[in-house]
Amino acid sequence: TTTFTVEGTETHTINGEVLNCVSSADISIIARPIPEVEISGNDAICPGSAANLTAVNQNNQAIISEWQWYILDKDNNATLLPDNKSFINTGSLNKETKYIAKAISNSNCIGTDTTTVTLHDTVVVSIDGADYVCENGTINLTAVTVPDANDYIYNWSPQGAKQVETGNLHLTETTIFNLSITDKNSCISNAKPKKVEWIPLPKITIAQDPTGNICSGNNDVKLSITSNKEAADMDYYNWFRSNDVKINDENDNEIKSNEISFKDLTATTTIKAIGVDKYGCQSEKEIHVIEIQDAPDLTITGVTKACKGDIVQLTASSSKNAKIYWENNEEVDGPRSISLNQVGTVTFSA
Repeated sequence: TTTFTVEGTETHTINGEVLNCVSSADISIIARPIPEVEISGNDAICPGSAANLTAVNQNNQAIISEWQWYILDKDNNATLLPDNKSFINTGSLNKETKYIAKAISNSNCIGTDTTTVTLHDTVVVSIDGADYVCENGTINLTAVTVPDANDYIYNWSPQGAKQVETGNLHLTETTIFNLSITDKNSCISNAKPKKVEWIPLPKITIAQDPTGNICSGNNDVKLSITSNKEAADMDYYNWFRSNDVKINDENDNEIKSNEISFKDLTATTTIKAIGVDKYGCQSEKEIHVIEIQDAPDLTITGVTKACKGDIVQLTASSSKNAKIYWENNEEVDGPRSISLNQVGTVTFSA
């Protein structure tokens, strides 16, 4: 018995001799062509994408009767795939994967090739920026990428910006922003959507106690603020004089409560106030005027000296046409006639 490596069609001869008698025998061995397999296709893909692989037989003398595809695990154990054509679609891949293409000829000769489908590096992208924006305010969101590079293509929605930042945006409602980037390998990465809450400005009103006009001098006026937002949603308030100078307490600290008091005002006074909610959104300035009324000037005219038993007339008048009352709460309506029934000084008031 002997072994030959067949390189082509070959004839091999054996000779035999017994008692000088010689004989020989020939055998012809035909070498069938072996498929020469080569795999082509996109062997580097984006994570989550699929690769299209095609196996080609480069030896035209080998007629292929069957194709087989195998996938190799990390220990190079092969698993037969159901595909029996010269091409396959790998389906979504999230790790590096090895494939074998096997070609079987009609003479049962076998040729194989192996390829590895690798994954491009994943770009991690996120959205950085404030979670809320006040009415009439602006917000600017920024894309954060790992790894960082300057050749990414950005796509923001719904705003539509194509750069790393959205630019200053004026929102009119709560908005959810989405961001995708495309890298140099045409791989697309998506950021987690970001919700930016639109916060309406607080609206405040100022109430006065007591209401109406206040008499000049000896007075005590309290102002209080109410807001259209719940008390728990408001952070603080500020009070200002008419020239926008902030009003502080007796220790020169800001008054941040929703109440303030004024004593002994002698002139009409304009007070302003703002409210700031827990998001830092500030109301427009509310203006309140405390009307101070000067007391009327009263005079009483008449005789200042008279005899007991005389009847005298006293007249009360006001510089502002105010209603005048005598000390007995009798409204003044013309001169008052008084009968003097005692000796000494008698005082009358209005």
